[in-house]
This record gives sequence, structure tokens and C-alpha cells, in this order.
Amino acid sequence: MSSASLSFAPSSATQLGMLALSLHAEVRMQQRGVERELLECLLEYGARQYDHKGCEIVFLTDDCLDAIARYESHHLWVRMAAARSVYAVVDTDGCVVTMGHRYRRVQRDLSLSSLRPGRTRKPLRRQSRPIWYQFN
Repeated sequence: MSSASLSFAPSSATQLGMLALSLHAEVRMQQRGVERELLECLLEYGARQYDHKGCEIVFLTDDCLDAIARYESHHLWVRMAAARSVYAVVDTDGCVVTMGHRYRRVQRDLSLSSLRPGRTRKPLRRQSRPIWYQFN
């Protein structure tokens, strides 16, 4: 039996209930004081935005907090409102890669705006007029 066919590499993600976390995310969760219940609520109700690097950023908006207030307990809503700056980065497999607290706004997705007809990211330039036209 060849040793090349055996794979003893440890898994890069651990399962916490139904939640898959990378080792990096586990460390960041502990460092930043994010509890598991808050992370699960964030992943269930949070807004998602593609980051153009193969992952999604999950964060809280006012609409997300309204949904939490409607469907979850008041105690959980108060804790989520206090931790509204928490975000998580989730890969395509559903594994949480990292998490943290936002200090800046999440940028809108403008990736395709320059490819749409009639739209551009560049500011509009004034058309130059001939010199003789300016003096009339």
C-alpha cells in the first residue's frame, strides 16, 4: 500500500453544530468577543454582498435588525443591535473564513457599472469648444 494514496491532512474547518468555521475564524471570534449565537444570527438574517474575491461579506443592516426583532427574542435583538458592526466573510462552501467589526461602510457593488451601455465610472468631461466660439 503506497503512502501517497493515504491522506492524513487535518480538516481546515471545524463544525460547531451546523456552523463551519475555519481555524482563523475561530481565533478571530475569540479575539473580538463574538459569541456563537450572535454569529449564527448574523449568518441567518444578515445582508450578503459578493466581494469579488470568491467570498461573500455578511453584515447587518436596519432591515436585518427589523427581521430579528420580528422573529427572535427581544434579548437577542438587543445583543444584535449592540453588535451591529460585526461582519463575517463566508466562502462558497459556507465556511466562515474570518470575522471582525466594521469601522467603515461596506462599499456598494459597482463592478459592472462601467460595462453597462451608457454608464461609466469616469466623471463626465465638459466638451471643449473652439476658441473662436468662446469669444462670441
